[in-house]
Amino acid sequence: GQGVQHIATRVDDLIAFVATAKVLRQVTGIGFQFLDVPRAYYGYLNSADTLAKKAHCDPSQAERALEIAKDLQIIDNDGIIHLDANATNLLLALEKDSLFSCDDERQRIVDSLLFYRYSNIFKVLGDRLQPEEYVEIVRNRILVDKQGDDALLQIFTTNILQRKPSEEAPFLEFIQRICDVDDQSSNSLDPPRFGCGGFGIRNFLTLFLSIELNSALTLFRNTDTPAAKHIAKLRLDCLTEQLDVSSDVLATISDASAEEAQLSSNVNDPRLQDAQRRKAQAQSQLQSISAEYAARMSDIDSLEQSTIPAAL
Repeated sequence: GQGVQHIATRVDDLIAFVATAKVLRQVTGIGFQFLDVPRAYYGYLNSADTLAKKAHCDPSQAERALEIAKDLQIIDNDGIIHLDANATNLLLALEKDSLFSCDDERQRIVDSLLFYRYSNIFKVLGDRLQPEEYVEIVRNRILVDKQGDDALLQIFTTNILQRKPSEEAPFLEFIQRICDVDDQSSNSLDPPRFGCGGFGIRNFLTLFLSIELNSALTLFRNTDTPAAKHIAKLRLDCLTEQLDVSSDVLATISDASAEEAQLSSNVNDPRLQDAQRRKAQAQSQLQSISAEYAARMSDIDSLEQSTIPAAL
Protein backbone atom coordinates (compact mmCIF):
# COMPACT_ATOMS: atom_id res chain seq x y z
CA GLY A 1 0.00 0.00 0.00
CA GLN A 2 0.87 3.67 0.03
CA GLY A 3 1.12 3.93 3.81
CA VAL A 4 0.07 7.00 5.81
CA GLN A 5 -0.48 9.99 3.50
CA HIS A 6 -2.16 12.53 5.73
CA ILE A 7 -2.53 13.10 9.48
CA ALA A 8 -4.95 15.72 10.87
CA THR A 9 -5.15 17.06 14.40
CA ARG A 10 -7.04 19.81 16.21
CA VAL A 11 -5.45 22.65 18.20
CA ASP A 12 -7.07 25.22 20.49
CA ASP A 13 -5.43 28.31 18.98
CA LEU A 14 -4.17 27.77 15.45
CA ILE A 15 -2.82 31.30 15.00
CA ALA A 16 -0.62 31.00 18.09
CA PHE A 17 0.39 27.44 17.18
CA VAL A 18 1.57 28.36 13.68
CA ALA A 19 3.31 31.55 14.84
CA THR A 20 5.21 29.59 17.52
CA ALA A 21 6.16 26.85 15.05
CA LYS A 22 7.55 29.44 12.63
CA VAL A 23 9.61 31.13 15.35
CA LEU A 24 11.04 27.78 16.46
CA ARG A 25 12.01 26.93 12.89
CA GLN A 26 13.60 30.34 12.43
CA VAL A 27 15.64 29.95 15.63
CA THR A 28 16.61 26.27 15.34
CA GLY A 29 16.49 25.69 11.59
CA ILE A 30 14.27 22.63 12.05
CA GLY A 31 10.55 22.04 12.55
CA PHE A 32 7.31 22.39 10.61
CA GLN A 33 7.29 24.16 7.28
CA PHE A 34 3.85 25.19 6.02
CA LEU A 35 2.50 25.61 2.52
CA ASP A 36 3.02 29.17 1.36
CA VAL A 37 -0.46 30.28 0.28
CA PRO A 38 -0.15 33.39 -1.96
CA ARG A 39 -1.12 36.73 -0.44
CA ALA A 40 -3.65 37.32 -3.21
CA TYR A 41 -5.77 34.50 -1.77
CA TYR A 42 -6.43 36.66 1.30
CA GLY A 43 -7.05 39.98 -0.40
CA TYR A 44 -5.65 42.67 -2.65
CA LEU A 45 -6.70 46.05 -4.02
CA ASN A 46 -7.10 45.83 -7.78
CA SER A 47 -8.00 49.42 -8.71
CA ALA A 48 -8.65 52.96 -7.53
CA ASP A 49 -12.32 52.52 -8.46
CA THR A 50 -12.59 49.63 -5.98
CA LEU A 51 -11.12 51.82 -3.24
CA ALA A 52 -13.41 54.72 -4.17
CA LYS A 53 -16.51 52.54 -3.81
CA LYS A 54 -15.39 51.09 -0.48
CA ALA A 55 -14.36 54.46 1.00
CA HIS A 56 -17.25 56.43 -0.57
CA CYS A 57 -14.82 58.98 -1.98
CA ASP A 58 -14.15 60.56 -5.37
CA PRO A 59 -12.18 58.38 -7.83
CA SER A 60 -9.55 61.11 -8.14
CA GLN A 61 -9.00 60.96 -4.38
CA ALA A 62 -8.71 57.17 -4.47
CA GLU A 63 -6.19 57.41 -7.31
CA ARG A 64 -4.10 59.94 -5.40
CA ALA A 65 -4.33 57.90 -2.18
CA LEU A 66 -2.97 54.86 -4.02
CA GLU A 67 -0.07 56.91 -5.39
CA ILE A 68 0.79 58.09 -1.88
CA ALA A 69 0.47 54.56 -0.49
CA LYS A 70 2.86 53.27 -3.15
CA ASP A 71 5.34 56.04 -2.35
CA LEU A 72 5.19 54.96 1.31
CA GLN A 73 5.64 51.31 0.22
CA ILE A 74 2.30 50.39 1.78
CA ILE A 75 1.01 48.76 -1.41
CA ASP A 76 2.92 47.15 -4.28
CA ASN A 77 2.21 47.10 -8.01
CA ASP A 78 0.15 43.91 -7.67
CA GLY A 79 -2.22 45.51 -5.16
CA ILE A 80 -0.80 43.59 -2.18
CA ILE A 81 -0.89 45.74 0.96
CA HIS A 82 1.87 45.45 3.56
CA LEU A 83 0.55 43.66 6.63
CA ASP A 84 2.27 46.10 9.01
CA ALA A 85 1.33 49.20 7.04
CA ASN A 86 1.63 52.34 9.15
CA ALA A 87 -1.83 53.92 9.14
CA THR A 88 -0.59 57.02 10.96
CA ASN A 89 2.02 57.80 8.30
CA LEU A 90 -0.58 57.39 5.56
CA LEU A 91 -3.03 59.67 7.39
CA LEU A 92 -0.36 62.34 7.81
CA ALA A 93 0.55 62.11 4.13
CA LEU A 94 -3.09 62.50 3.10
CA GLU A 95 -3.47 65.44 5.48
CA LYS A 96 -0.65 67.27 3.69
CA ASP A 97 -2.38 66.86 0.33
CA SER A 98 -4.96 69.53 -0.55
CA LEU A 99 -7.16 66.93 -2.24
CA PHE A 100 -8.13 65.54 1.18
CA SER A 101 -9.74 68.21 3.34
CA CYS A 102 -11.91 66.21 5.76
CA ASP A 103 -10.69 64.13 8.71
CA ASP A 104 -13.50 61.58 8.39
CA GLU A 105 -12.83 61.24 4.68
CA ARG A 106 -9.12 60.58 5.21
CA GLN A 107 -9.85 58.00 7.90
CA ARG A 108 -12.35 56.19 5.65
CA ILE A 109 -9.80 56.00 2.86
CA VAL A 110 -7.08 54.62 5.15
CA ASP A 111 -9.41 52.10 6.81
CA SER A 112 -10.74 50.97 3.43
CA LEU A 113 -7.27 50.56 1.96
CA LEU A 114 -6.05 48.48 4.90
CA PHE A 115 -9.20 46.34 4.70
CA TYR A 116 -7.90 44.83 1.45
CA ARG A 117 -5.14 43.02 3.34
CA TYR A 118 -7.78 40.39 4.16
CA SER A 119 -10.85 41.34 2.09
CA ASN A 120 -11.33 37.89 0.53
CA ILE A 121 -11.46 35.97 3.80
CA PHE A 122 -13.66 38.69 5.33
CA LYS A 123 -16.24 37.63 2.73
CA VAL A 124 -16.20 34.19 4.38
CA LEU A 125 -16.19 35.08 8.09
CA GLY A 126 -17.54 38.65 8.10
CA ASP A 127 -17.12 40.71 11.28
CA ARG A 128 -16.75 37.62 13.49
CA LEU A 129 -13.04 38.39 13.90
CA GLN A 130 -11.23 41.59 14.76
CA PRO A 131 -8.96 43.25 12.13
CA GLU A 132 -5.91 42.24 14.19
CA GLU A 133 -6.98 38.59 14.08
CA TYR A 134 -7.49 38.74 10.33
CA VAL A 135 -4.01 40.20 9.90
CA GLU A 136 -2.47 37.35 11.90
CA ILE A 137 -4.37 34.78 9.83
CA VAL A 138 -2.87 36.33 6.71
CA ARG A 139 0.60 36.62 8.26
CA ASN A 140 0.59 32.91 9.11
CA ARG A 141 -1.02 31.85 5.80
CA ILE A 142 -3.94 30.09 7.48
CA LEU A 143 -6.92 28.97 5.40
CA VAL A 144 -10.49 29.66 6.50
CA ASP A 145 -13.86 28.05 5.86
CA LYS A 146 -17.39 28.40 7.19
CA GLN A 147 -20.44 26.19 7.48
CA GLY A 148 -23.58 27.80 8.81
CA ASP A 149 -22.58 29.85 11.85
CA ASP A 150 -19.45 27.79 12.51
CA ALA A 151 -15.92 28.56 11.31
CA LEU A 152 -12.87 26.47 10.52
CA LEU A 153 -9.22 27.55 10.53
CA GLN A 154 -6.93 25.17 8.67
CA ILE A 155 -3.28 24.82 7.60
CA PHE A 156 -1.15 22.18 5.90
CA THR A 157 2.53 21.42 6.21
CA THR A 158 4.81 20.64 3.31
CA ASN A 159 5.86 17.01 2.94
CA ILE A 160 7.50 15.40 5.98
CA LEU A 161 9.72 12.30 6.27
CA GLN A 162 10.59 12.65 2.60
CA ARG A 163 13.82 10.88 1.63
CA LYS A 164 14.00 12.15 -1.95
CA PRO A 165 12.18 15.07 -3.66
CA SER A 166 10.77 12.67 -6.25
CA GLU A 167 9.21 10.32 -3.67
CA GLU A 168 5.72 10.47 -2.18
CA ALA A 169 5.58 11.61 1.45
CA PRO A 170 2.87 12.40 4.02
CA PHE A 171 1.88 15.85 5.25
CA LEU A 172 0.19 17.16 8.39
CA GLU A 173 -3.02 19.15 8.73
CA PHE A 174 -3.84 21.31 11.76
CA ILE A 175 -7.30 22.75 12.34
CA GLN A 176 -9.17 24.90 14.83
CA ARG A 177 -12.95 24.67 15.02
CA ILE A 178 -14.88 27.77 16.13
CA CYS A 179 -18.46 26.73 16.84
CA ASP A 180 -21.47 29.04 16.75
CA VAL A 181 -19.32 32.10 16.25
CA ASP A 182 -22.42 34.32 16.24
CA ASP A 183 -23.68 32.91 19.55
CA GLN A 184 -22.29 35.16 22.28
CA SER A 185 -23.82 32.92 25.00
CA SER A 186 -21.82 29.80 24.05
CA ASN A 187 -19.37 28.51 26.62
CA SER A 188 -15.81 28.83 25.32
CA LEU A 189 -14.78 25.93 27.57
CA ASP A 190 -17.12 23.50 25.82
CA PRO A 191 -15.36 21.15 23.36
CA PRO A 192 -16.17 21.85 19.68
CA ARG A 193 -19.05 19.88 18.21
CA PHE A 194 -18.08 17.14 15.78
CA GLY A 195 -17.74 18.56 12.27
CA CYS A 196 -18.28 22.14 13.47
CA GLY A 197 -17.18 24.53 10.74
CA GLY A 198 -17.21 21.88 8.06
CA PHE A 199 -14.24 20.05 6.60
CA GLY A 200 -12.62 22.75 4.49
CA ILE A 201 -14.42 21.96 1.23
CA ARG A 202 -13.41 25.26 -0.33
CA ASN A 203 -9.80 24.72 0.75
CA PHE A 204 -9.18 21.47 -1.14
CA LEU A 205 -8.62 23.28 -4.44
CA THR A 206 -6.62 25.89 -2.54
CA LEU A 207 -4.41 23.10 -1.20
CA PHE A 208 -3.80 21.69 -4.67
CA LEU A 209 -3.13 25.09 -6.23
CA SER A 210 -0.90 26.10 -3.31
CA ILE A 211 1.26 23.03 -3.90
CA GLU A 212 1.50 23.98 -7.58
CA LEU A 213 2.18 27.59 -6.65
CA ASN A 214 4.98 26.61 -4.29
CA SER A 215 6.60 24.61 -7.09
CA ALA A 216 6.19 27.50 -9.53
CA LEU A 217 7.53 29.98 -6.99
CA THR A 218 10.59 27.82 -6.32
CA LEU A 219 11.22 27.57 -10.06
CA PHE A 220 10.81 31.33 -10.45
CA ARG A 221 13.31 32.06 -7.68
CA ASN A 222 15.86 29.55 -8.96
CA THR A 223 15.67 30.54 -12.63
CA ASP A 224 18.47 32.67 -14.06
CA THR A 225 17.62 33.43 -17.69
CA PRO A 226 15.09 36.20 -18.49
CA ALA A 227 13.10 33.91 -20.83
CA ALA A 228 12.74 31.15 -18.24
CA LYS A 229 11.87 33.70 -15.53
CA HIS A 230 9.15 35.13 -17.77
CA ILE A 231 7.61 31.66 -18.25
CA ALA A 232 7.76 30.98 -14.51
CA LYS A 233 6.04 34.32 -13.83
CA LEU A 234 3.27 33.45 -16.30
CA ARG A 235 2.66 30.20 -14.45
CA LEU A 236 2.58 31.98 -11.10
CA ASP A 237 0.09 34.56 -12.37
CA CYS A 238 -2.13 31.88 -13.96
CA LEU A 239 -2.32 29.79 -10.79
CA THR A 240 -2.87 32.84 -8.55
CA GLU A 241 -5.67 34.09 -10.80
CA GLN A 242 -7.34 30.66 -10.84
CA LEU A 243 -7.23 30.59 -7.05
CA ASP A 244 -8.84 34.03 -6.89
CA VAL A 245 -11.54 33.33 -9.50
CA SER A 246 -12.45 29.98 -7.90
CA SER A 247 -12.87 31.39 -4.39
CA ASP A 248 -16.47 32.64 -4.65
CA VAL A 249 -17.58 29.52 -6.55
CA LEU A 250 -16.10 27.26 -3.87
CA ALA A 251 -17.89 29.33 -1.24
CA THR A 252 -21.20 28.73 -3.03
CA ILE A 253 -20.55 24.97 -3.17
CA SER A 254 -19.66 24.90 0.53
CA ASP A 255 -22.73 26.89 1.61
CA ALA A 256 -25.10 24.92 -0.62
CA SER A 257 -23.66 21.62 0.65
CA ALA A 258 -24.22 22.73 4.24
CA GLU A 259 -27.85 23.64 3.48
CA GLU A 260 -28.35 20.34 1.66
CA ALA A 261 -27.09 18.39 4.67
CA GLN A 262 -29.34 20.32 7.08
CA LEU A 263 -32.46 19.80 4.93
CA SER A 264 -31.78 16.23 3.77
CA SER A 265 -34.40 14.72 6.11
CA ASN A 266 -37.23 16.28 4.09
CA VAL A 267 -36.81 15.40 0.42
CA ASN A 268 -39.90 17.44 -0.53
CA ASP A 269 -38.63 20.68 0.97
CA PRO A 270 -38.22 23.24 -1.88
CA ARG A 271 -35.26 24.72 -0.04
CA LEU A 272 -33.46 21.37 -0.38
CA GLN A 273 -34.07 21.35 -4.11
CA ASP A 274 -32.85 24.95 -4.38
CA ALA A 275 -29.65 24.10 -2.46
CA GLN A 276 -29.04 21.10 -4.73
CA ARG A 277 -29.60 23.27 -7.82
CA ARG A 278 -27.16 25.97 -6.62
CA LYS A 279 -24.59 23.33 -5.73
CA ALA A 280 -24.84 21.67 -9.15
CA GLN A 281 -24.58 25.01 -10.96
CA ALA A 282 -21.53 26.02 -8.95
CA GLN A 283 -19.86 22.65 -9.53
CA SER A 284 -20.42 23.03 -13.27
CA GLN A 285 -19.00 26.56 -13.12
CA LEU A 286 -15.94 25.30 -11.23
CA GLN A 287 -15.36 22.64 -13.88
CA SER A 288 -15.47 25.34 -16.57
CA ILE A 289 -12.99 27.48 -14.66
CA SER A 290 -10.64 24.51 -14.21
CA ALA A 291 -10.84 23.70 -17.94
CA GLU A 292 -10.16 27.31 -18.88
CA TYR A 293 -7.05 27.59 -16.72
CA ALA A 294 -5.82 24.15 -17.75
CA ALA A 295 -5.93 25.36 -21.35
CA ARG A 296 -4.07 28.54 -20.39
CA MET A 297 -1.42 26.50 -18.60
CA SER A 298 -1.10 24.31 -21.70
CA ASP A 299 -0.50 27.44 -23.78
CA ILE A 300 2.24 28.48 -21.35
CA ASP A 301 3.83 25.03 -21.70
CA SER A 302 3.78 25.41 -25.48
CA LEU A 303 5.29 28.89 -25.22
CA GLU A 304 8.05 27.48 -23.01
CA GLN A 305 8.87 24.76 -25.55
CA SER A 306 9.14 27.33 -28.34
CA THR A 307 10.93 30.02 -26.32
CA ILE A 308 13.42 28.48 -23.91
CA PRO A 309 15.42 26.41 -26.46
CA ALA A 310 15.75 29.47 -28.66
CA ALA A 311 16.91 31.57 -25.72
CA LEU A 312 19.49 28.94 -24.75
